[in-house]
Amino acid sequence: MKDCLSQKTCGEAQPEEGAEMKEGLAQKALHVKAGRLGYEAARMKTVVADAVSDTIEESAPAAKRAVKRGRHAAEDLMDEAAYQIKRHPLRCMGITLRVGFGLGAIRKAKSCSRRVRSPPSTGLL
Repeated sequence: MKDCLSQKTCGEAQPEEGAEMKEGLAQKALHVKAGRLGYEAARMKTVVADAVSDTIEESAPAAKRAVKRGRHAAEDLMDEAAYQIKRHPLRCMGITLRVGFGLGAIRKAKSCSRRVRSPPSTGLL
């Protein structure tokens, strides 16, 4: 009987030790997995950073070309406007006058619509 009791006690102790061992293994596995995830995250960060820098390096010349084209287009537009003014001075003055009157009318209409009109007084008070 004493042997049975000691075996039961030993049998009960084993599951506790097994649970502790499983917990320890689970923690080790978790640490290993966390380490792998950290490594993968660092690798992905490097890959993304390289891709972004490559994209910036490739797009910088295209952006410079676009700015240069825009500047040339603006210069061409200014040259064309100067040419048309020299060629048709009275026509350009008439167009400018009409545009000025149009903008003035729009501004006047907007300022009138913003005014709050008070109701007419009855004179009783």
